[in-house]
Amino acid sequence: MADRRRKDWGVTLVLGAALLLLAMAATWQSWFSELDNLIYDSFIRQMNTPVLDDIVVVTIDSKTLATLGRWPLPRKLHAELLEKITEGKPAVVAMDIIFSEPDLRHPQYDRELVESVRNNGRVVLPVVLERYSSGPELRESLPFPELRKAAAALGHVHIELEADGIARSAFLMAGLDRPVWPALSLAMARVAGDWPESKGFPRSGKTPVYTDMSPNVWRVHRQVLIPFPASGKDISKLSYADVINGDIPANRFYNKYVLIGATAAGLGDNIPTPISAHGRPVSGVEFNAYVLNGLLQDRLIVPVSVQWQYLFNALLILLMLLLYRPRGWGWVYGISLLLLIVLGMDYLLLSGFGYWYPPVVMLVSIVLFFLAANGHLLRKLLRVLFEERRLSQTALTAIGEAVIRLDERGHILKFNPMAEKLSGMSSVEAEGKDVDDVFRLVYSDNGRRFSLQHYLAGEHADFHHVLALKNSQGDEYQVSVALSTVPGGNGDRRTMVMVLSDVTKEHALASEVTHRETHNVLTDLPNQDLIVK
Repeated sequence: MADRRRKDWGVTLVLGAALLLLAMAATWQSWFSELDNLIYDSFIRQMNTPVLDDIVVVTIDSKTLATLGRWPLPRKLHAELLEKITEGKPAVVAMDIIFSEPDLRHPQYDRELVESVRNNGRVVLPVVLERYSSGPELRESLPFPELRKAAAALGHVHIELEADGIARSAFLMAGLDRPVWPALSLAMARVAGDWPESKGFPRSGKTPVYTDMSPNVWRVHRQVLIPFPASGKDISKLSYADVINGDIPANRFYNKYVLIGATAAGLGDNIPTPISAHGRPVSGVEFNAYVLNGLLQDRLIVPVSVQWQYLFNALLILLMLLLYRPRGWGWVYGISLLLLIVLGMDYLLLSGFGYWYPPVVMLVSIVLFFLAANGHLLRKLLRVLFEERRLSQTALTAIGEAVIRLDERGHILKFNPMAEKLSGMSSVEAEGKDVDDVFRLVYSDNGRRFSLQHYLAGEHADFHHVLALKNSQGDEYQVSVALSTVPGGNGDRRTMVMVLSDVTKEHALASEVTHRETHNVLTDLPNQDLIVK
């Protein structure tokens, strides 16, 4: 009997060691990252993250363009807007607008803008990562020199998409060759005095020190995950046009964190996030506002390092071995309860303490241990493994935009159900086909065909356009098109993520507003001043 018990425990220890090695390999290689992301997104939607009243976003929306004219707006308007905001004595103002080159046609507008920035004294301007049109080299796009000197600080606005095309994190520091620029949100908090440099950095993941010293590389540091607000909550937004026209009192900005940026279709970035499933597309300026909202409340989420994941996994596997009994079924209840404990503790760690521990490696280890200890259930293991790919697609199914993954040649790897709707073609039918053959995009104004191939060849930077789409079934849409590069890891080739958002209703509304502004309500004829011109 004693020999049999020693044999049983010997087999158990060997199984435990095998599971530990498997867990370490899975953690190092991120085998279950898609399933981890699915759980993370579900947790984020359940968290009750508050939205601060101290943050205000002034949006360049469709109303602004219909009222003040086409983009780009004259810089004198930006100067006038900033003067009106300055009257209210805000804590800090961030202009998420690129002013990299002087306005050679209207130098007086530049002077007005510089003077307005200087008068405010608390303006933060963006540092933008761009790619030269003549090749793959990168560059940092900074404000033109006079404006740069007048600004209180600069902050990077770079946003990275993960492999599934969704943005969940930000980097508090980034830069070309060296991560010297703070994130726009961190720069704002420093200028306002709520997070002085002497206080150091908010809690964040320590990015490994880079050993590759190659030049022309965008380097990031101090990763944080964003605690997006739950459905029904949002950052306070005001229309740029309403502020310019004096419809918003100046005291509305008193001691506020004010961000100014584009949200109109075709202008603002179109960023899929874990909350996009609620029909809330996120622009770049809104994304930065969410980062700021988490930073000011010290609620930014820190991803648990790989080393700590190793330790947690080892402790949980040890606990699982202690629960195991070679005879009887009492241990099964303990192992089953451990599954719920891992998920429950993980949610508590995320919502209560602001740390994210990817749990799927441990969950799979528990399931494998249970199956290995019950030989008659091993046949079901293959079914579980084959289900992983199907489950990992659930995250993309919930996203309200069409997300399409492409290889370097512009061939479709996969896309979600919303992309099937817009293309009129199933994902299986489209797989391997050229993206231009599946999504027939044309310019709205002249009907000329739009091709993605020269963008994919690396001759242009990531871009955003509003185009017309007619699918194989004859349905027509107006879509906002965003194309972003996802760098390959471990020697893998890069892939591209294309996001299409149906803006047909918004486009029709903007056209209707413009028509009403220029035509008589009763006769539907052009206004007299247009006829005179």
